[in-house]
Amino acid sequence: MPTSVEPNKSAVFSVDRTRGQAADNAPKAPFQEVYVDPYTNEIIGTRDKEEWAWRNTMYKVFWLHRDLLLGDIGKLILGIVSLIWTINCFIGFYLTFPRAVSANKSQQSALRKSSGKPRASFFKRWLPAWKIRRKTNTFKLNYDLHHAFGLWLWLMLFVIAWSSVGFNLKSVYQPVMQALVGLEGRDEGKGKKQNKPAINTESSSDEATIINNSTKTNSGNRVDKANSIAYLSRQAEIATQKNGVSVQQLLGVRWVEEDNQWQMRFKTNKDIGKKGGASSITVDAATGNVERVNFGYQSSFGNQADQWMATLHMVISAMA
Repeated sequence: MPTSVEPNKSAVFSVDRTRGQAADNAPKAPFQEVYVDPYTNEIIGTRDKEEWAWRNTMYKVFWLHRDLLLGDIGKLILGIVSLIWTINCFIGFYLTFPRAVSANKSQQSALRKSSGKPRASFFKRWLPAWKIRRKTNTFKLNYDLHHAFGLWLWLMLFVIAWSSVGFNLKSVYQPVMQALVGLEGRDEGKGKKQNKPAINTESSSDEATIINNSTKTNSGNRVDKANSIAYLSRQAEIATQKNGVSVQQLLGVRWVEEDNQWQMRFKTNKDIGKKGGASSITVDAATGNVERVNFGYQSSFGNQADQWMATLHMVISAMA
């Protein structure tokens, strides 16, 4: 559910996908979005994003970018291309290094003695690769442009290439990131989140009392659609204040039917992006008790690195 509605605009509800074994027997949803008039509660339209229609142009462009409109085959193709691109980044970076002198040590020392100057350091010999010679012929100018721009833009190109591997070729991305920065797998991350208490026992007694009292005020009262947004946003505010952060934006509320729980996603001032790096709070619908509070900024270094890669990919793509 949306947490807010802009003036004179409809409320957009996403239709949740059927998951697990139920998906095998359930009919496919005829639409993915429902538009509701916030003043009259009437459904004024639906959107089937998979339909080939002019109103779905940008959605089709997005999936052309993501999987070439070929589904898993397209993702595999783009994943392989991204992996080759990533390897090429390192090859290109290595080729900018100054070439090793082929002469043997005795010849090198003889040349240095004759010239009277010691050999320049690696970085001093590497410096010309970062520069563009303007007063030269066309071939050298083109070579310098390729050389220098490749170095100056290397980090940006690497982020796009490697994050694309993460989007499309997780079988390669996840083991590498796990080895390099300690990226947690989905199951490992869920296990830690489930064991993480909603209330920090290390906080001061006054803070703990505030949280407990605020939770007990709704104990025994059912949290329904009418009060879910107000109640969860209040609990999110209390939890963030206790942890020294603030809620910047409420991202949405969903009903977790199998657990009889409400879950709200929100972004704090320390979270990375609004996707996987955002925070969430989960409450029991029957009692109103806070079951879990997961802060995105408290995730492991590996997961934060992963979120930075994805966020930078989106930002760079938008700028381009």
